[in-house]
Amino acid sequence: MTRSAAWTVRIALAALVLAAAALAGASTASASRVHFVDIAGTAEFKSDRSGTFSQDSVSIPTWSSSYVDGLTGQSFNYTMVGRSPMAGSSNTVVSTVIVPVDLRFDGGGVLKGSSRAQLVLGSPIFQQALFNGPSYATQYGNAMQKDMFWKTGGSNPAYNVTLQNARVMDPVRLDVPKSKGHDLIGQRSGIHFGLADYAWLSNKLKDSIKDLGPSVVPIFIVDNTFLWIDTPDQCCVVGFHGALGKNKQISTYIFASYSDAGLFDPLPGQTQSYESDIHALSHEVSEWYADPFLSNAVVPWSSPLAPQYGCTNVLETGDPVFGYGWNQPMPNGVTYHPEDEAYFSWFAHESPSRGFGGRYTYLNTFTSAAPGC
Repeated sequence: MTRSAAWTVRIALAALVLAAAALAGASTASASRVHFVDIAGTAEFKSDRSGTFSQDSVSIPTWSSSYVDGLTGQSFNYTMVGRSPMAGSSNTVVSTVIVPVDLRFDGGGVLKGSSRAQLVLGSPIFQQALFNGPSYATQYGNAMQKDMFWKTGGSNPAYNVTLQNARVMDPVRLDVPKSKGHDLIGQRSGIHFGLADYAWLSNKLKDSIKDLGPSVVPIFIVDNTFLWIDTPDQCCVVGFHGALGKNKQISTYIFASYSDAGLFDPLPGQTQSYESDIHALSHEVSEWYADPFLSNAVVPWSSPLAPQYGCTNVLETGDPVFGYGWNQPMPNGVTYHPEDEAYFSWFAHESPSRGFGGRYTYLNTFTSAAPGC
C-alpha cells in the first residue's frame, strides 16, 4: 500500500457537552477567563486519513504481518512499532522528544505545556512500573504490547519495544487569537482550562517536526487544553496521533493534553474519573504502537462500553475502552491514571486470546472478542 505526502491524523474527538444554560449565562464583559461548567462526558474518536506513503519510506522501526479474522475468515495485513514478537528476542528503542506547547490566550490567560513536561517524564510512559499483569517492571507502552502478544512471543523477557526521550525541546509558544480559542474556569472545580481550534493549532505545530527526522517521535504536550473541530460546540479533542510523509520519509507524532483531575465526570458505573494527567497520552501512545501509520484495517467492530462509536474498522486499541483505567503510583510521588487497552485478539476475533492470561484487554474489561456489526 502506498501513501502520498500528507498529514494523516488520528483525531481523538471527545463528545463533551458544555451545558447550554451555562453558555448562555457566562460572563464575557471583561474577564479573559470566562466561567463555564466543567467538561463532562465520554469521548468519541474519529479518523481523518488522506494520502499514501511508499513502501520503501524511511521511518521508525516497524514490523508487518497478516492474520485471518476469526469471525469472517477475511485476511488482513497490519504494521506495528518495533520488531515482531513472533521472531524471538529483540530490544527496540524508539527515540522521542517532548515538545511542550505554551498557549497565551487573548486577554492574557496562559496555559503552559512546559509546566507538565517533567510530570510526563516521571510517568509510566517513560519510567518503569509494575502493572496489573505479569510480574516485571517496564514502561506502559511496552507492557501493553508485550501482554497483547503474550502467547506468541510477548512473554519473552528479551523482547521489548521501549521509548527513550532524547530531550525536552524549547516550548512552542503561541498567541491564540480571540477567534481561535479562549480560556475558562470550571464553575464546579475552579480549574483553569482552554479550548482552541484544532485546525489552527495543528497547522502551527507542523513546523515543529519537519527538522527532527523520521526516526524521532515528537510528543506534543498541552496543559488542560482541548481542541474543537470546525466550531467550538464540536469539542473536545484530547489527543491524536498521526504521520507526515515527505520525500520517502514518514514522521510519526503524538499530541495529548495533560489535564487536572476534576474536569471530567466519572463514566457510568465508575466511582472516579480516570480521565486526567497521562490518560489521553497513554491512549495515544498505545495506539501509536499498534497502528503507527493509521493503516491497520480490521473487521468493523462495536464496543459495548462505547456505543457512540457505532461501527468502526480501525485497529485503534484505546477507542473501545476510552475512559477506563487505574491508579498507578510512581516513585516521584504522583499517582497517574493510564488507560486500559484492547488487545489484538479482540479485534481479530481470536479465541482463545493470545493476550496475557487469555485476556482481551489489559484490565480484562472484555471477556470475549469484539462484537460484529
